Amino acid sequence: MARRSAFYGESFVFSVEELTCTSAELALGFTEPSYGEVYPRIKPANTKLVSVSPLEKTEKKPDVVVIVANPAKYARFHDTCTTP
Repeated sequence: MARRSAFYGESFVFSVEELTCTSAELALGFTEPSYGEVYPRIKPANTKLVSVSPLEKTEKKPDVVVIVANPAKYARFHDTCTTP
């Protein structure tokens, strides 16, 4: 879902009810682990919704930015953002 969104420039919002992966529930902060500690994850687990959208279409300042790219594209992106 997230890769398709990135490829086609789509936006969507989802909640824990739409997830089928318990690892994603833990990592995204929807639920607390029932045993031990799990990394990486968002603490405390009080996430209600996750919004996925292209950065240029985002209306609010994002908490996390995920870049879907191969190493060469990421290197160009990094150079563009860090060059004065």
